[in-house]
Amino acid sequence: SDTLFNIAAVHTSLFILFFGLYVIDYKFAIFGYHGYYVVYPAILLFFWLVSMFWPHDVFRLRYRKGIAMSLWRTVKAPFGGSVTFADNITGDVLTSAVKPLQDLVLAFFFFSAPLDIARTKTENHPFLVPLIAFLPYWFRMMQCLNRWWETRETRHLWNFGKYTCGNIMVVVTAIPLSDFPYFSVYTERLIWVCTPFIRVGDSHTSLYYQ
Repeated sequence: SDTLFNIAAVHTSLFILFFGLYVIDYKFAIFGYHGYYVVYPAILLFFWLVSMFWPHDVFRLRYRKGIAMSLWRTVKAPFGGSVTFADNITGDVLTSAVKPLQDLVLAFFFFSAPLDIARTKTENHPFLVPLIAFLPYWFRMMQCLNRWWETRETRHLWNFGKYTCGNIMVVVTAIPLSDFPYFSVYTERLIWVCTPFIRVGDSHTSLYYQ
């Protein structure tokens, strides 16, 4: 693989291969009924981990280090610091990858227990999934706030509001507000309905100011 696209193609092909083998084995028991289905994702995960550190003429280690450092700067954005263009892209990628990141919770428990038990363990930790959804928006919020602090440009505040609305959506859908005083089921549903509209409005406003 001599280009980044070829590397991506190899990773995608391996994912399709191992996922297909997993489904076929689980559905049709080509190796009989057993409890070792976790081997398929484990092999795939091992390959990905090795490929992250394997020397390559195109995807050099210093490039990977740059990505890791950008990720680190994004994570520590709540504590201040300059935000580069690469960090901005990293923050956007994290917010776009919220759903796959949430699946990591079930994947983690899946590696330690059968699927049914893994689901139960996930349900026993109800705030893990919302927390994973909350953090990328929080990092991006703080990036926008840092950018505003450096430049005093209003557009960064609008972006801050957009990601704040995203986190409000995470909170109101994760916490049963109707269990709190002065919150009825109807109030909870009203907040659910209104929050996405507020976020869409803020997104359009921030786009206008950019």
